[in-house]
Amino acid sequence: MERQRLKLMDMLAALVGALDQQELFQSLIEHSGRLHAGFGVLPSQYADFGEALIWSLERQFGSGLTPS
Repeated sequence: MERQRLKLMDMLAALVGALDQQELFQSLIEHSGRLHAGFGVLPSQYADFGEALIWSLERQFGSGLTPS
């Protein structure tokens, strides 16, 4: 589980680092999506993960987390 946690943190860091580089950001998202589809991840699970991620960030950053 620790390895998965580190992989998640690395991907999130890469995505944040690419926020101002649209093509790189899109490439990272597409690559990750292809990998996870190959693992059998269902579309509904992406939405669940997104909600859990936002919930976690809200708990960590409180009012410092804004939509833009």
